[in-house]
Amino acid sequence: MATRRDLLTGVLLGAGAMALGAPRALGSTSGGAAPLPVASPEVSDGQQVALSEGTSRVGLLFDGPLAGTDAGALRSLPSGDWHPLTVLEDGRDDLPPRTSALVPVPPATRSVEVRLPAGHHVATVLAFGDGAAGREEPVEDLTVPGESGPGLGVVSRAGWGADESLRFGADGEELWEQEFTRPQVLTVHHTAIAPSADHAADIRHVYRLHAVSNGWGDIGYHLLIDPEGRIYEGRVSGQDGHPVFDRDPQLGAPLAVTAGHVASHNRGNIGVCLVGDFSVSAPAPAAVDSLVRVLAALCSWCSLDPQGTTNWTDPVTGAERTMPVISGHRDWKVTQCPGDAFLPSFDELRRLVAEA
Repeated sequence: MATRRDLLTGVLLGAGAMALGAPRALGSTSGGAAPLPVASPEVSDGQQVALSEGTSRVGLLFDGPLAGTDAGALRSLPSGDWHPLTVLEDGRDDLPPRTSALVPVPPATRSVEVRLPAGHHVATVLAFGDGAAGREEPVEDLTVPGESGPGLGVVSRAGWGADESLRFGADGEELWEQEFTRPQVLTVHHTAIAPSADHAADIRHVYRLHAVSNGWGDIGYHLLIDPEGRIYEGRVSGQDGHPVFDRDPQLGAPLAVTAGHVASHNRGNIGVCLVGDFSVSAPAPAAVDSLVRVLAALCSWCSLDPQGTTNWTDPVTGAERTMPVISGHRDWKVTQCPGDAFLPSFDELRRLVAEA
């Protein structure tokens, strides 16, 4: 385990990495990479939609806001049971939810039938694939050495191939204005999508889902961690080269950019997401190790007790919640995130972070 000083000097510093280029067109594959999320034409209640081979997760996107938790249902054809869909409990605080949580479909599924909730007449089916074997040229991340050994690097947005044009409207204005608040809590997520062999492509998939399909204008997480333990910059936090924060956190009292990972509870809440689906199996050890190091650094910089609780307060609305400093998404909302195979180990996770 790295020393505390190593954590403080090596985890989240640095900007700029080798650009991989813009994301591919929807549904295309190249070099063994997984396909980007594929959206169907609008469908009505009871309609069937064909899926491409390799589809693993499916959800519904609606043309208007969803009320309550009902997001309809779908079933795999030819003989699957109906699977109720719930409203996605991520998103910007200022936008109503209009997407269902993604659900797994059996490997042999070639089409699904949809059932829409009351008040909604059309929806779009979003399908995600696992991708083929193989890998693109690895991204280059910038690593800041620690005093007693190598530190962790963060793959910048350029490094994982973020298409920054997705953050801007036709008028050139940023679709999601940056807002900074004092960090109070840390929330852990999983993508609920099986990773492909190309993890940079996995990050681009989530980015397109959040920024374009969901209409948020950017990715909703501050940081993401792939199964190999590599850390990726998420939500834009300015042009200063410091992921998450408005300044170098080692200078003291950093402010965190508001992201979109726990709807209506995002201000002062830093979201770290592990790439993968931990409904049945736990994260890879390398991913957990990086998660511990990242959470330890964040707690140190933000003066947070990893084993404590805090009275989270939204500085704009005044809403309050007493929460563990290190929470799972499910601690905030009715959701399966970050997975049944992961959440029970959070007491041990907090202990490891405190030791670090």
